Amino acid sequence: MPIIGFVLFLAGYLLLKFAFGILICDDAYITLAHARSWNLGLGPIQSALNPVCATSTPLHTMLTSLLALIFQSSDFVRIAYFNNIFWEIVGFYFLYRICISGIKFAEPWAILAVSAYAFSINQLAVSAYGMETPMVVSLALAGTWFALFSPPTSSSSSLTSTSSLAIQALKKIPWGLANVSFFAPLARPEGVLIPAVLIPLYFWNGWKDEKQ
Repeated sequence: MPIIGFVLFLAGYLLLKFAFGILICDDAYITLAHARSWNLGLGPIQSALNPVCATSTPLHTMLTSLLALIFQSSDFVRIAYFNNIFWEIVGFYFLYRICISGIKFAEPWAILAVSAYAFSINQLAVSAYGMETPMVVSLALAGTWFALFSPPTSSSSSLTSTSSLAIQALKKIPWGLANVSFFAPLARPEGVLIPAVLIPLYFWNGWKDEKQ
């Protein structure tokens, strides 16, 4: 990525992100309350007075709880904010790779595509931003890369022993797509649609490549 384009992209993203600030409310607090209860030893429930598990995003709740333990913090709003920044960066990375190596965009257009997503993220603020939306988007982008554009793994055909064949079989597994397929439904129930769509596309692409 050209230095000037990267600097402009990063400056614009950070300016908008920190100018908008941390503003999380409404439904996001349901998830944050579950993370707080988990760290208090109550399990993933709303509260001691309302002992129900009402979160629809166990992975986001678990990560928020884990980060709070690691950093010894009870500021769950801030933890969710910076956790989502991490997932946004993951999404930028895979979107850029899709644009450059997959769709074959020219560099300026790839930067423009990533910037369009990055600069619109504050629209997710308030309720949705404290939740799992950036995580789900990043998993969808990562899954798209692994299913459609990731270079196939090369394997040697000279190994014939049982253990060697097993190793070769393991090497052929698309582990990136497998990981996305496992975690996406944990990020959001609707996340099951990500592997439901991308796994058939992965095999369809493989079949087309064999035909060619």
